[in-house]
Amino acid sequence: MMTNEISVKQMSDAQIMAAIGQTVDTNRPILSRLQINRDAEDDDNNRLPTGHYFVYHPELEQNIYGETVDFRPFYTAYQYMAYNPTEKKYSSRSVIFKNWKEDIIDSTGGTRCGKLPEAQKVNLTPAELELQKNIKCYKMSYGTVSFKGKNAKGDDVKIKDFPVLWRNTGTNYNIVNEAFTGLTNLGKPMFKYTLTLGTEKRKAGAVRFFVSTYKINKDAELDFTSTDEKTLESFLTIINSENKSVSTLHGKASTQTESDGSDAKIISQLAQ
Repeated sequence: MMTNEISVKQMSDAQIMAAIGQTVDTNRPILSRLQINRDAEDDDNNRLPTGHYFVYHPELEQNIYGETVDFRPFYTAYQYMAYNPTEKKYSSRSVIFKNWKEDIIDSTGGTRCGKLPEAQKVNLTPAELELQKNIKCYKMSYGTVSFKGKNAKGDDVKIKDFPVLWRNTGTNYNIVNEAFTGLTNLGKPMFKYTLTLGTEKRKAGAVRFFVSTYKINKDAELDFTSTDEKTLESFLTIINSENKSVSTLHGKASTQTESDGSDAKIISQLAQ
């Protein structure tokens, strides 16, 4: 049985750059995501463990699965995203933000990807309400993950201090917020502790799904090393780069909207 291990401390600069998103491979997310597996098998008909966490391993080019994982948070924030189910892709995204009082601009020239407060949805049409359902706010948690896992073929793989984005919405949004509130109540920076994450199965009508469970390892306080400092700086670089990209797209979209409005006004005046 093959055993592999990936650790930031043992990775080359090129490997670290690939892990934290400093690559030119646009077919992959900028940062590996920590996710809950919901698929019973993969495209090669390998049986997969549903309800287990997984991350994409950049060296093996495989997903690695673990029943429980230790997540060490470094930074947490929020981001709105609008999903287009017809095109099966996200059509708009906001800047990553921490303060709800901020001007949360998005990539399509508006704010919050068009998400409206509940009070403003009263007079919307059914079609407009459906569009609102596809605009979600995500809890964006950046950190490192460690666990003993397996790939789809059952080979052992050890993941150690691997940088990831843990992105949550829906039911998990509240669970993760609760976990971070618990960390804040300890009165120290969140990166001094880890969360041991598991899952539990729930049912809503005929739909069965998994949500996260957590345990704060408050009796095992961690030091903040020079390696940790570089990891945090890498996360901040990724976030700043994303926000710069959204800001640029926002400016272009706003300019185009103003231009379209001016053209429409001129055409209207000529037609009179």
